[in-house]
Amino acid sequence: MPTRGDRHAPTFDGSRPRELPRYFAELKHLLTQAGITNDEEMKAHAVRYLNVLTADQWVIRPEFEKGKKFANFEKAIIALYLGADGEQKYVLGDLDRLVAQYANGGLTSLRDLSHYYREFYAISEFLKKRGRVLERDQDFTFLRGLPRSLQDRVEQRLQGIQARDRLGRT
Repeated sequence: MPTRGDRHAPTFDGSRPRELPRYFAELKHLLTQAGITNDEEMKAHAVRYLNVLTADQWVIRPEFEKGKKFANFEKAIIALYLGADGEQKYVLGDLDRLVAQYANGGLTSLRDLSHYYREFYAISEFLKKRGRVLERDQDFTFLRGLPRSLQDRVEQRLQGIQARDRLGRT
């Protein structure tokens, strides 16, 4: 097993709870490579790579006690962190913050637009799949993150397409 701070050691920052499942996945990969299957050793390694405060919070859990399974310990720790279980990965506030960030001058290049699109798509698709955002709202919300001049151009283009479609149907 790598030592704490080694570039191969797993890391976890409690301010980014969504990364906790990845921490445990990396840890279990290393444990498997090292041939460690004893629950006590596995739990000891789980807290070994953490900062002192986080380690203290984890070792006081009843699931850390001797005789308890590592799998139960992992589940209990994931339950401590909102968003770590994947169900609360994003909330509507995340989408609103992203849109506001870019609407307030965050788009200055094609690279920024690409970054905005990738972030927006990840958050909005997650929310849409859980019924928290409707598809039509997703489109309008995306537009709100664009600079006003670009919003106007997109809306004009869409109106032109709609008008052309209406003419083609008659």
